[in-house]
Amino acid sequence: MRHTGEEITFLTDLLDRLGEEREAMTVVELDGFVAGLVLCPEWVGPAEWLPLVWGGDRASEDVEESVDATLAVTDHYRRVAEDLTCDPHGYRVVLGFDPDTGALLWEPWVWGFRQAKGLRPEAWLQIGASGDEEAMASLAMIETMNDIDEGVSDLAEDAVEEIRRSASDLIPDCVRALAAWALSKGFGGELGMAAARGAFEAVGGAPCHCGSGRTYERCCGSN
Repeated sequence: MRHTGEEITFLTDLLDRLGEEREAMTVVELDGFVAGLVLCPEWVGPAEWLPLVWGGDRASEDVEESVDATLAVTDHYRRVAEDLTCDPHGYRVVLGFDPDTGALLWEPWVWGFRQAKGLRPEAWLQIGASGDEEAMASLAMIETMNDIDEGVSDLAEDAVEEIRRSASDLIPDCVRALAAWALSKGFGGELGMAAARGAFEAVGGAPCHCGSGRTYERCCGSN
């Protein structure tokens, strides 16, 4: 269930509008964030992570009126989850470009992934404990890119420039390797298949899992 250009454009415009009012994530940050959520060895529910998309608990109170915002974000999560579960090789990362220079903007994606990783830091230690070299190298590469973004990398300048040039390929390759590890351990399969069935389902007028306070039928289940 790959996202279309129209879906990404709609999500971009929506988040940009919210970003003018509060510190909402950009679409590139969100894409990295949901990838980290889907790949995390431990489940993180939407009631916990959605407020971070809007800019924090306080900001999320102002977004309650926007069902469109909640639906758009959770739909993007679901699409990423389904891709990484059912067709990891077809996964496509959402990156940005500097409007003035045309330079690729991969740093916001890495920042978003880091926010997701920070929600369950101990769970991610399972990758190192598993001894899966490809998964370990992929996670290490994302962390290296984070160090570059923060200006604390100890790599030589030519190595840094090579990573910058290759970012559009490195990121999806790392995500696919982490998805393969998660699926082999039953983590990604559990999350992805739950998303494919409707990760935010609820029954009998129960509160929606997104944390909006509405029933599921009037919130994430309305589409």
